Amino acid sequence: MTSSRIVSVLLSLTLFALTGCGTTHSHTRNGVSQVEDWQPEYEAKQTSVKDVTFKSSTLFVGDGWYVMELEQTYLVQKVLYDQPVYYSRYSKEPNLLYILNPFLWLICLDKPSECFGREGEWSGPYDNGDKTVARVIDQESRSGYLAHPSAELKVSVVASNQAREWRETFQPRISGGKASINLKEALESAPFKPTSVVVHGELRAGDVSTSHTSLYKQATLDRLNLFSESWLSKPELYTHYVHQIRSCMNESDYKCAVQQFFKIQALRIQLPDTFYFHFAKALSRVGDTDNARKAAQMYLKDSRHMAYAAEAEAYL
Repeated sequence: MTSSRIVSVLLSLTLFALTGCGTTHSHTRNGVSQVEDWQPEYEAKQTSVKDVTFKSSTLFVGDGWYVMELEQTYLVQKVLYDQPVYYSRYSKEPNLLYILNPFLWLICLDKPSECFGREGEWSGPYDNGDKTVARVIDQESRSGYLAHPSAELKVSVVASNQAREWRETFQPRISGGKASINLKEALESAPFKPTSVVVHGELRAGDVSTSHTSLYKQATLDRLNLFSESWLSKPELYTHYVHQIRSCMNESDYKCAVQQFFKIQALRIQLPDTFYFHFAKALSRVGDTDNARKAAQMYLKDSRHMAYAAEAEAYL
């Protein structure tokens, strides 16, 4: 009886130990594969510039912007890279519990790998880190919008009329292969109204450079509707401000009208008899009672100003 128990215990321990068989293991091995690839466009533009050009230059007369499209010619390299890789597979040990137990042999017949183990196939390769350059195997020249970091653009604007010349220099920012200047705004800052303008651009990137010139004459400048108060004489300014006042009044924009009245006052010219009455009226409309009173006093202090005397006194 004792021997039977010992055998049973030993058999149980043996079976318990055998249940650890059939373990699955993971295996890897490292290597290096070589891949070919063209250098990214953005990287090539950043590192190579063989030539630069003004692809186009356009003056948009609607808003006065002068827009330049800029291109570069650059080399793109085809590179052979060393790419670290790894391969992986799984293996399974034989399961002696299934092999020694006759009651489980059917499993072995149906799924031999569950009993006798198996060696999995290697899978991969899988990337295992950053690739490194082995060598350049080809290159080609391409053209595209200017993106070289050293690119610099200088634009000179030279405006002239029959008697005078004025110039201004700009260094517009290059973005996405384009650069622009507000030519209308630039010309309106000139001390005279121009009849022609030359726009000259100088472009440099790396060791290469180019230039481009545009000429615009009277017909084109007329389409820009250039205007600057600095170009007008005092009588012309007075006429201009009166026209502005009428436009403001038609829109019931009294704040706008008051601004024009102040500009007329600053001209220090002989004013119409009724100027200060209308000035006082506009000031009253915007709630500026102090200045309305002063304007009414200016109107009433001259005995000739009787046409609106009663109304002017209401602003005192």
